[in-house]
Amino acid sequence: MLKTWIKSRLARKSGISQYNAAQRERIAQRIQKVVPPLSLLLFFVGVGWILLFPLQEFNRKTYISENALLPGQANAYYGYNDMQIAENYRYELKDVQNKDSETRGAWVQTEFQRMGFISTIQHFDIDGEKGVNAFAVYRAPRSDGKEALVLSAPWISRTNDYNTNGVAVLLSLAKLFKRNVYWSKDIIFLVTDKEMAGTQAWVDAYHGTGDQDAFSVVMPRSGAIQGVVNLDFPGIHDYESLGIFFEGVNGQLPNLDLINTINTVTNRLVRVPLTLHEETSYPFKDTAWADYFESLYHMLRTMRYQALGHSSSDAGLYLRYKIDAVTIHGIRGSTHLNALFGFFKIGM
Repeated sequence: MLKTWIKSRLARKSGISQYNAAQRERIAQRIQKVVPPLSLLLFFVGVGWILLFPLQEFNRKTYISENALLPGQANAYYGYNDMQIAENYRYELKDVQNKDSETRGAWVQTEFQRMGFISTIQHFDIDGEKGVNAFAVYRAPRSDGKEALVLSAPWISRTNDYNTNGVAVLLSLAKLFKRNVYWSKDIIFLVTDKEMAGTQAWVDAYHGTGDQDAFSVVMPRSGAIQGVVNLDFPGIHDYESLGIFFEGVNGQLPNLDLINTINTVTNRLVRVPLTLHEETSYPFKDTAWADYFESLYHMLRTMRYQALGHSSSDAGLYLRYKIDAVTIHGIRGSTHLNALFGFFKIGM
């Protein structure tokens, strides 16, 4: 009797397992039929959601999350004398910038030393790119030396022109910073050679990474770098607007407060147009949806830089070291000739 009962139980379980297998197969077949149209539907939902981001109703515009920054309370100390200093440097740079890297680097080093800074030059050789960087460290009287800011300018602009105005403004700002004693962080002034190769060489050497045999100098250092502003103002002419580049390697981005601080200062204090990247004209600019297409254009371009994984400017190379950095680029144009600006507003 017991044997008969066991056989009946096993037969029942076998039937149930066969039933469960058949049921699972039917469910899987139904899911397979639903997955392709569902995937396509979710794809279009995702694309539609992305296209909603440029609408004003779906974004918070620009805002400062760190209340202590108070960029709207900033005062301008860059005056007429500083503008004259920048113009004098521009005339000198027109002769110096055409010389070899060694001569240019030595000239910048000499200017920094005349101002009273600790200055040196860095020879580098990275992947066959040989050049000379020049930099100086201003040890602020009120600083404890643990933190620093970097103000940099390349010899060659992203437009492949000489960055004459950019280097001239950097040197004039160095003199301005030297005259004031209330800085709470050290300031590093850097003029780089060979575009991104020079920036990469300097930041690697500063942090003791990369191939140290490729660098020729034991670098004077300050503290941990907290922020970087790279000045890119090609040529010797005036500009109609400013462009800001902020994308780093592998999609890295700086703290939004840095970008929003620049936006607030340019709009409220300096009063010059500011745009993302270097574009000032967009599709459908004269339509009712002009603001939407402008925002969409900038969003897609930022996504493109992030997807490609390379930096949009020299400043983006600092982001891999967790340093917030942006490049401010002077945009030359012909649409607003009555609103061009030069050294005075750049320095502010």
